[in-house]
Amino acid sequence: MVKSCGGQKKATIYAKNSGAGELSASISGSLASWTNVTVSGITVTNGSVQVGVFSDANAGNWVNVDDFNLVQTG
Repeated sequence: MVKSCGGQKKATIYAKNSGAGELSASISGSLASWTNVTVSGITVTNGSVQVGVFSDANAGNWVNVDDFNLVQTG
């Protein structure tokens, strides 16, 4: 779940170091209410994955992130 003022140069939720390539979802737009953001298609081939938030922001920009879920499908 994400809320954001928007305007960041780049802001993402990412999944990496899973044995496959890095995947991400942009969160740099304005999200005034809590919004579910999904990073789909994560393939874990080495037994682990790093999930995180990246933000390259201007002064006064903000992003709030809460409730990460990693769900196995397939």
